Amino acid sequence: MKMINLHRAWTILAFASSCLLTNCASPATVLEGWEGAAESELIRNWGQPNHVSENTNGEKIFEYIHEKYISIPLQISNLPGPIGQLEFHDLKIWCRTRFKISNDGSIGKIYFEGNACAPIKREFP
Repeated sequence: MKMINLHRAWTILAFASSCLLTNCASPATVLEGWEGAAESELIRNWGQPNHVSENTNGEKIFEYIHEKYISIPLQISNLPGPIGQLEFHDLKIWCRTRFKISNDGSIGKIYFEGNACAPIKREFP
């Protein structure tokens, strides 16, 4: 019986998906394009944030959270028959992106974390 490393398989799948969505640019590279943009432009492109907070300097933090679960079938044995024995594993795919909005309304620092970050690219006129 061949063992499948779920973490490695998922990492490859997540990278390939984000690569297709961003023309293989890293999430950090795509997000750098948003630094200096206006808060209103961010909302127009990303929609309303899932959560807004304020730090001690009065700067707003916009947080966007994208998550879902997908069920992946894996063959776990080589039993006779066309399929063998299947086991389903639920995988959470997610990304949390935070934008610090400075007091003048422009985007400053950007943070992201997750296993499937494919941020929305900023389109310049």
